[in-house]
Amino acid sequence: VIIFSLQAGNFVFFVVCCSFSSSTCTHFASHQKLMLFSKGKTPPPGVRPAMLLLGFLLLAVLPHTPSAQSACDPLPSPWRSADVGAVISPGHTCLNGSSGQIIIQASGNFAFYGRIYSRLMYQPVSTANGATVTIAARVTGQNATDFGFAGVWAATSLYSSAAYAGLVLAGNGRAMIMKCPVSAPGVNCAHPMVPYFFSPPLWLKLEITGTDATTYYAGDSNGAPDTWYAADTSKLPAGPLYMGLITAQPGNTANIATFDHVVPICVATEQTGYTPCGTSASCAPSCNA
Repeated sequence: VIIFSLQAGNFVFFVVCCSFSSSTCTHFASHQKLMLFSKGKTPPPGVRPAMLLLGFLLLAVLPHTPSAQSACDPLPSPWRSADVGAVISPGHTCLNGSSGQIIIQASGNFAFYGRIYSRLMYQPVSTANGATVTIAARVTGQNATDFGFAGVWAATSLYSSAAYAGLVLAGNGRAMIMKCPVSAPGVNCAHPMVPYFFSPPLWLKLEITGTDATTYYAGDSNGAPDTWYAADTSKLPAGPLYMGLITAQPGNTANIATFDHVVPICVATEQTGYTPCGTSASCAPSCNA
């Protein structure tokens, strides 16, 4: 709670800014030409005690909403989270263990030659020997700009120069197919759009067998995926991969995306489908059809 003063003639008006970010109040004050007492300005006699009392009263009666970070549970092993590339500000990943909801905050960007700067929640996996790996989740919301996005992802490393494949929901309502089949991205990268508009909740899935990476999307039917539709099949080098959920956002604002019904990454030599089985670290038998 920060209190400003505004003087008009012989009158002094007081403005109370209530925010859990001091920068929000300072920004507000600079636009409204308010005097911030805490920056060395001296209030009129007798006003300072009244300001402090008012501030404490407001803190006592205003509801407090915990930040996403304060309500986080540890990610179960082997899940991990990291920023990829030259992000504008550090990202954050939060798991609500009771609901299974995952919140990923990121500021990143498309860079030249297909590089993606982002926040990735991932597991190390391998597609060597023809193994199949699958990740699926429901995107329930995000505050993305037109080309900010959230979705499912796999990459050959945690560097922005990695080869990658994925399917993401962009802030403009389009599902973008993300494919860059070789490291040190260049002309081989492509980001075509699925020819439909979507709004959350939307189910996304990425399944990789050997070098074939196939993406799928499905509408939501009472908390479960409706019919799965194939979006695209691209190539990724067989071998070690970092697979999971991605969030990114161009510009200076962060995209805060929410996911749930995250299916543990299943590894099998043969796999035709699965049912959601929570956020446990291991691949439950129900993941494999």
